[in-house]
Amino acid sequence: GLLFAAYGAGSLAGVLVAGSLPRPRRFGSIVLALFLFMGCGLAVIGLAPSLPAAGLDLLCIGAMNGYVNVVIVAWVQERTDPEMLGRTMSFLMLGSVVAAPLSLALAAIVVDAHATGMFLVAGSIVIGAGLIAIASGLPRRMI
Repeated sequence: GLLFAAYGAGSLAGVLVAGSLPRPRRFGSIVLALFLFMGCGLAVIGLAPSLPAAGLDLLCIGAMNGYVNVVIVAWVQERTDPEMLGRTMSFLMLGSVVAAPLSLALAAIVVDAHATGMFLVAGSIVIGAGLIAIASGLPRRMI
């Protein structure tokens, strides 16, 4: 519960920062850099030596995730034709409403087998996805 609270507090801080600041000039590069940092943070959770260290890690991941979620949703909405906005946002929210709880259920099963390995693999997947996005030139297209 304390770890989820740390993540939630960080997420709230990230959302507040994202809503208060103008969009950065190098938007794509900053979003993908934060994505890579979140992947590193996720991998580190499995190696955290104590509950406070894991909580601090989750606080930071939550802050980055809150920021990225706000700016990405705003970015998508700016680039979507008004007549497609409802459908686009429905598809985007599908990840939050369906995929996130499913991934938590899967993690609950895997964490009993090997918690450290689960976090290292999950973090590696996030980092790999971020590196593929960078290699494909996504930051330049996210203007």
